[in-house]
Amino acid sequence: MYQISEDVKKKVYETFERNEQMVEDDVHIIKTWMKTQAHLPEIMGDAHIRNFLNLNKYSIEKTKGKIDMYYTIRSVIPELFELSNPKLDNVKNVFNTSFGVVCAFVSNQQMEEGVGDLTDNLRKGVKDVNTYLDTTKGQIDTLLNVNYGEFEKVLLETINGS
Repeated sequence: MYQISEDVKKKVYETFERNEQMVEDDVHIIKTWMKTQAHLPEIMGDAHIRNFLNLNKYSIEKTKGKIDMYYTIRSVIPELFELSNPKLDNVKNVFNTSFGVVCAFVSNQQMEEGVGDLTDNLRKGVKDVNTYLDTTKGQIDTLLNVNYGEFEKVLLETINGS
């Protein structure tokens, strides 16, 4: 789940003509709807619902559809979610090991090049991290929006054709 700063939140609310009370009302509407959906395994927390609303430009109907699709995909392909849960020990171990390897590499690199190059190398490292995050964001966007949109279309066509 991602967090946004208060400044960004204000800009988003202005862009979509929302305020905190309106968003809370939308969260309540979504929670009420979720309670009527027997096929949904749980009621999401407020923060998750706010994120879904934000990602769907505060459209309640689009948010309902995406939440429904999220739980559908989660039930059809559970390993997609189970293997990427950052709270799982194996995923934590991968993150920790990766962090340790990166730190060791950076430390060795810096020792060889000397302290004088530290600032320049940090800038390059930050640029590399930003490039990686931008690329990953694009890939995740493709996975979650484009691919799931296509999956939703095929699934609905299959259901409606039955």
